[in-house]
Amino acid sequence: MHLSWIDYGVLALLLSFSMVIGIYQGCFLSKQLTTNEFLIADGRMKILPTAMSLLASLMSAAALLGIPLEIYSYGTMYVYWIFAYFIGTYLTVNLFIPMFRQIGNLSIYAYLEQRFSITVRIVITICYILVT
Repeated sequence: MHLSWIDYGVLALLLSFSMVIGIYQGCFLSKQLTTNEFLIADGRMKILPTAMSLLASLMSAAALLGIPLEIYSYGTMYVYWIFAYFIGTYLTVNLFIPMFRQIGNLSIYAYLEQRFSITVRIVITICYILVT
């Protein structure tokens, strides 16, 4: 299967559009941001952009392709994972995020470094990379 000139045109248009947005942001709207402004918008983000960001972060292409295959191959036992996911999300929102806000850390890795040591932070980071 080969791409036609229309396909290449659409690809070039999308890449050009992204490039123009980046150049505009960099040249005309650029300002120095603190870590809090850059990562969490100083806590001022509305619910829709936050939800869309979380959705884009959590839903990978592998999950979109793999979950239906998992259910087809092994049945609906995957539903239990969904229940565990909601319980984990509830606990994260109600326990961990308030704790991070109270102590001023942006991530679990920063907390681990502050609480224990840089070695613990690096080991946990490597474990997370290997798992994902």
